[in-house]
Amino acid sequence: MDFVVPDQVIDRTKGIRPFTFFEGGVVGHVGFADPFDAGLAKVVKTCAAHMEGDGVVLHENGTVIVMGKRPVEAVPIT
Repeated sequence: MDFVVPDQVIDRTKGIRPFTFFEGGVVGHVGFADPFDAGLAKVVKTCAAHMEGDGVVLHENGTVIVMGKRPVEAVPIT
């Protein structure tokens, strides 16, 4: 089993919601440069490293890609 600790995100959900949550002449931007907390990721990596070798492969970097309008579907683990 692969265990991935993501460090980046790509949001491809354009067009399904407003580009900003500010209205009335005020504009706000949320940075995506570092979308995940580094301290929490370090804790998760430390815990996941203890599972390596038991059929688990740890990937310390990864990208989450959020796509389109479809709801997330549960995928059975076999």
